[in-house]
Amino acid sequence: GLAQQPRLDAATKVLVPSSARTGSFSSFLAVINLDSQDNAITITARRADGSVIGTPRSIVLSSSGKFRSTDILGDMGGALGEFGPITVESTSGRILSAVSEVSSVQGPAGFFPGVNVASAWMQGYIAEVIDTGESGTPGTFRTNVGLNTVAGTPANVTVTLRGASGQSLGSANFVVPGNGLTQFRVRDSIAALNGTNGYLTITSNQPIHAWASKIENGTGDPSFQIGIGALSGTVISQVMPGSSEVRNYFLFVGLALAPAIAFLVLKIRGLDFYPDDESLASQTI
Repeated sequence: GLAQQPRLDAATKVLVPSSARTGSFSSFLAVINLDSQDNAITITARRADGSVIGTPRSIVLSSSGKFRSTDILGDMGGALGEFGPITVESTSGRILSAVSEVSSVQGPAGFFPGVNVASAWMQGYIAEVIDTGESGTPGTFRTNVGLNTVAGTPANVTVTLRGASGQSLGSANFVVPGNGLTQFRVRDSIAALNGTNGYLTITSNQPIHAWASKIENGTGDPSFQIGIGALSGTVISQVMPGSSEVRNYFLFVGLALAPAIAFLVLKIRGLDFYPDDESLASQTI
């Protein structure tokens, strides 16, 4: 039942899917000890290829204690231009929670939640993707997607665009580095999204987390979605690529999966995180 599913927002190890440190952007990080005892915690930042940024930070939080950094990558020795995911792990095996916020020269931009690594999945969804125009065109939107591995093994991931009735409109394949991050504009990889909307089904041979930013092209304001893990009992044709050989009619995954919650949307002002933009910060969340 859903009561047995791991929480998304509290765990002994959580993943902040991306962060940035540039001339214009920096990442805030807050960590809270949710245990009644002292909690020894290690914070590790990585580049998109999985290599470590700077030096991991070790802290000990007392019962209900909090750690706060306004420039977490800088505090760990990251140079300007660095970006990538952050893991926050209790070496005491105790529960914690974390949240990051990217800030620009214009001020605070919005929060990006840490997600429970144990809730990673191999089949899942992005509930809304849209692409109706280019940057600078008011009233139009585009969508970028991020894929994060949660361990050292690279993941082979297939992303399929689907229409309102679930029909496949196209797909793309990606290799995500171990402990790393892959980002892409959906339309660049699946041309059928051009001028329309849909949703994504995602399959992987390793546990991953996925997320998306839907950007209003006139203002550059994105909304964020955290990917939804498929539950056991999900019809396999709704998740697997159309070209896959279906060997059974239901999907059963031994990995603990995230509950089928409505997609989480976080409003972030003034940021557009995608590699084709001028700022290096566009390559992060």
